[in-house]
Formats: sequence, C-alpha cells, structure tokens
Amino acid sequence: MNCPDCGAENLEGAAYCEDCGSKLPVGTPGAAASPASAPPVVAPVQPVMTAGGTLRCGSCGAENAATEAYCEDCGASLGGGAAAVQAPDAGAAPVQAPVAAPPAVGSKLVLASSGKEFPLAKDVITIGRRSPADGIYPDVDLTDDDPESYISRRHGQVIKSGNQFVFEDVGSANGSFVNNARMAKGVQQPLKDGDQVRLGKTEMIFKA
Repeated sequence: MNCPDCGAENLEGAAYCEDCGSKLPVGTPGAAASPASAPPVVAPVQPVMTAGGTLRCGSCGAENAATEAYCEDCGASLGGGAAAVQAPDAGAAPVQAPVAAPPAVGSKLVLASSGKEFPLAKDVITIGRRSPADGIYPDVDLTDDDPESYISRRHGQVIKSGNQFVFEDVGSANGSFVNNARMAKGVQQPLKDGDQVRLGKTEMIFKA
C-alpha cells in the first residue's frame, strides 16, 4: 500500500505510514485518502526512553524499538529517540532533595531540673500556671513543673526590647529571684545569658 502523502510503500493493513506517520486509507491500496480521514491535529507528547532501551509512546503508551520514528500502534511521532526523556533507572539511588538548614535557635528559658525549653519569641512573655476557669493561659506554662503550686497563676513576665530581655515580677505570692536576688513587684531586671531565674521553687536558666 502506497502512502498518499509521501508515496512510501507500507504493509497491507497498516494504519499509519512508517515514513511520514500519515493515516493510510482503509479502502483500495494506493487510493488517496479523503479529507475526512486525516488524523486530528493534537499537541505532540514527548516519548520516554525506558530503562530497557525502548521508546514508550507519549500518546498511547506502547513500547517501540529505539530506532522507530513513529509509534507502530498509533502513529505518533517518536523522534527516533532524539527527543525522548530518559526514564529513571529503577536500580539508581533516589535523588535526595536538599535539606534546609534548621532555623537559628532564639532566646529561651530552660528548666534546670529537666532541660525543658520555653522559647521567648514574643515581645511580652507571661509566666505562671494555667487556670481555664479564670481564662489564664501563660506563654510559659509551669503547671506540670510545679506540683506544689508555689508559682502563682500570674507570676512574672519577660519583656523583649530590641535585643535586650528583662524579667519582671507581676505580684507573685512566693516571689521571684534573679541570681538569688529577690525581685520587687514591677521592677524590671535585665537578663544576660546564663542568668538564673527562680519562681517559688522552680529554677530556670535564661539562654540568650
């Protein structure tokens, strides 16, 4: 059967020309194809080179020899393998995505007894014990770390001003201490790295 577009000879019963990919007429060999039989124009789909060295058609998924210019099943262009995308090798090690560096750790209070950390990420950080009945939920919640309840619900606060942090007792029942010096209510004490902050019997270390 001769292709009506390029004249190349094809096997009887072939649906598409092996040279140019044009759809071959179904009727009498050598007859010109009617305009209605022309294949619809579709966007080309890139073929894929498999790990076994064959070309997988991007249109129908059929595998073809690497030297084929057109798919033997649907006639889509294969580009002779030149434009094919290499399929990933099943035995190759997976490509690892770059791991972002962890963010820098900011200032924090660290419980001396357990090493538990409380980040100081706000401008005003409240410290105390939670009381759902009173609507009190401190930023540094020491409820579980103060079983004897020496810490007041609203005990103290840490205030951030630029790169400087200060501690202030807001009227606790059992007092606040910075480096063993008792703090008067409302007095702001600047904190430096390694300072000891004690609320009742609970001791914390300030880390800048």
